[in-house]
Amino acid sequence: MDPGSVATTTVATSLAEELPVRKALGLFACTGFVALGLWLFLPADTPRNLSAQTGVDPSGPGEPGENQSLPSQGSVIVNPAAADLARPLPSGQPADLGPIPAPAASIDTSGEATSMGVLKLRIRDQLARATQALERGDRAEALRLAEAAKRIAGSAELVFSRDETSPSQFLARIASPVPDTAAGQLADLIARARTAGENGKLAEALSLAAQADRLARQHKLVAAPGTPRPSLLVAAYEVKLLEQSTGLGKQPLAELIQVRVKDYMVVASKQEAAGRPAEALRLATVAGLMASHQKLTFAEGEMTPQALIARIEAAHPGVAQSKPATAQAGTDPVAPKDRAKALVVEARTLLAAGKLLEAQAKAQAAQGLNVAWDLLEDRPQFVLKDISDKKAQLAATQP
Repeated sequence: MDPGSVATTTVATSLAEELPVRKALGLFACTGFVALGLWLFLPADTPRNLSAQTGVDPSGPGEPGENQSLPSQGSVIVNPAAADLARPLPSGQPADLGPIPAPAASIDTSGEATSMGVLKLRIRDQLARATQALERGDRAEALRLAEAAKRIAGSAELVFSRDETSPSQFLARIASPVPDTAAGQLADLIARARTAGENGKLAEALSLAAQADRLARQHKLVAAPGTPRPSLLVAAYEVKLLEQSTGLGKQPLAELIQVRVKDYMVVASKQEAAGRPAEALRLATVAGLMASHQKLTFAEGEMTPQALIARIEAAHPGVAQSKPATAQAGTDPVAPKDRAKALVVEARTLLAAGKLLEAQAKAQAAQGLNVAWDLLEDRPQFVLKDISDKKAQLAATQP
């Protein structure tokens, strides 16, 4: 046999025998690289041993500080953080549990606090509306809103801090002793209306005067001597409000009052048609007082406040307001007032004519009669004031 062919045959046989071995070594090497890559790319907090997946401690039972078994479900840990919390503390080492999750009870408490906060916001809104109603002079509405807020706070058992205003505190602040009798309530309303008017709160004063007027007509009451009638207060505050509005536009005060009088008459007619004659008469009376104060004139055939008042009283005799009690027989209680009015008129005439001393004597005589004057009437002290101003003006012009 040729030696060359023998060598070729031997090499081929060796290669054929080495090929399976090489394949096996390559497969083992690839498998090893894959396993190493998976081990390297596992998360850092995942135990890199088989016992971590089965719950067996690789360090053995004798190593201190480690748990013997971790809670597992199947072959996967459910919550490693819960497992760390469940791990017993090593003896002789300080407890360091880290941040503890809020229990379920604290979540319920947070929800309850949110609900309480919403209720407090609602109560605060109720009290703010009550304050606005009080500023408008509507004390009844303010009390109603505050009482509703108090019921909400009581049903929810709310606790208010020192910086918060509770409904009870608000009610205690605005509540005032209400007289038991209708006459006492009337006097209280009139006094509060006059106080509000003196403080410049004309809208509140008008509302209080209107309440007093309705109360007086409902119970057929007469104001105490020396106290202006509620209807006269209503007319006076209406005129004062219109006087304020004249500064906002170019419309004269007389035109504004005339429009307001007609508005009152229109509403009075509607109230009468709706079956509320008492309110209709009240509005018509206020319109008549404003018209007489401004000395308004009406066209022939046009409805006047006095004609409207007469029509309402004729159709509904029971709604006419009581007249003031007369004095004893043989006396004339109206005569001193008429005499005082006449003296004031004469004083005005003399003042216009430049007869200051005579005008002053007439005014002083009217002042000496000591009669009660209505809010819109010309009074002796007004005449005396004008006389004093006229004297000062003349003194300033003289050389």
